[in-house]
Amino acid sequence: MEEYTPDETVQRWTHELDLSSKREQKWRKTADKIEKRFRHDGEMKKGKTFNILWANTETLRPALYSNTAKPDVRRRFGAGDAAARGGSMIIERAIEAIIDTSDFDVTMERTVQDMLLTGRGVTRVHYRPKYEDVSTRTSLTEANSDTEPFTRYMDENGDEQEPQFDENGAFVSIDEETLVDETVEIEFIP
Repeated sequence: MEEYTPDETVQRWTHELDLSSKREQKWRKTADKIEKRFRHDGEMKKGKTFNILWANTETLRPALYSNTAKPDVRRRFGAGDAAARGGSMIIERAIEAIIDTSDFDVTMERTVQDMLLTGRGVTRVHYRPKYEDVSTRTSLTEANSDTEPFTRYMDENGDEQEPQFDENGAFVSIDEETLVDETVEIEFIP
């Protein structure tokens, strides 16, 4: 497999984005015209007009999405696996929490309308973790030896560590990146 430098990678993806924009240009123009017609923007003709596109879309939309979805997470293989049952319950409740705390309904309604009008409804789900560096104090034990002139200090795994000292004795401070918060966002892509 061929390796690319960072500049070559950026250049390649910039080129790919340009190509996709050119490829979608005609579709986007058509989609804009359809949405204007749906909103009844533009010139109004004399006399009575009836926006059949709006009427058809409003008739189909409730058939495609009318209620908030209820998550249903099941185990792949039947009964007898308590861990799989617990895992499926956790996942189902997590999805319910996401639906309850986000603009899920608004996003889905916009996606369905976009699909009905332009033929493409896209929604993305973003997982956004938040990490912080947390310092953990780990006590060390003294490893005395009759053959060595100095004292060594070991952690709970038996690995030798360079100690720090305080009123509680020898310790080592370990900095770890810890997950502090996590959110899930649902985004409509026009």
